[in-house]
Amino acid sequence: MVTQPRARYLDGPVAIIGAGIGGLTAALSLQHSGVPVRVFEQARALREIGAGVTITPNAMNVLDFLGIGPALAEQAGKTPRYFVRSAADGRELERGPDPCSRTTRSPSPSESSPTSTMT
Repeated sequence: MVTQPRARYLDGPVAIIGAGIGGLTAALSLQHSGVPVRVFEQARALREIGAGVTITPNAMNVLDFLGIGPALAEQAGKTPRYFVRSAADGRELERGPDPCSRTTRSPSPSESSPTSTMT
């Protein structure tokens, strides 16, 4: 792990409020740069809450850079099919591939282009 010299303008650790995905990633990123942090969380224990989380390739690149990508990938489950719904009204915005329709051939450029947009 590469670390940077501690920032001179800080007179103490940076406070991170919340130990969710964003808070812990922010804390790890700052520590990776040599900045001391303190994470504050109201929950008594960190545990699963039953929600599924999708980590995009760009986000995975960041987690790889921070050194936790391989451990996360080892614990992750496979997602053979998925649905993305609007939080506002529940309508379907996107649908992942049906595992029964998978083929071994590569899609043509016209097949791989997006056919819908998300709003």
